[in-house]
Amino acid sequence: MDKETLLAGINLSRERLLATLETIEKNAPHLPGVLAWRPGPERAHIAWQAMHCAVTHDRYLAVIFKHRPSPNPELMQRFEFGSTPSEEDVPSLTEIRYALAEYFE
Repeated sequence: MDKETLLAGINLSRERLLATLETIEKNAPHLPGVLAWRPGPERAHIAWQAMHCAVTHDRYLAVIFKHRPSPNPELMQRFEFGSTPSEEDVPSLTEIRYALAEYFE
């Protein structure tokens, strides 16, 4: 797969994630509860999954394509593959959106 196709796929998934977050924000009666919801036992909450997508985008864009360090290594540690979701660490929609925007600059 060529670089442009892969970047287009990453951008499409980012746009879909942002649209999903917007839908959640518009329809959630209690936003913090929705973001902390886990789809099953021992599954990561919705906010962790969204932030995991953001740091995965960062890994592709910053580290692999641009050959530069992550703009936020602390987020990488908290939400990358192999990290453990925490009940106390539920990012807000603002934090998730910021992470998604930061990596696409």
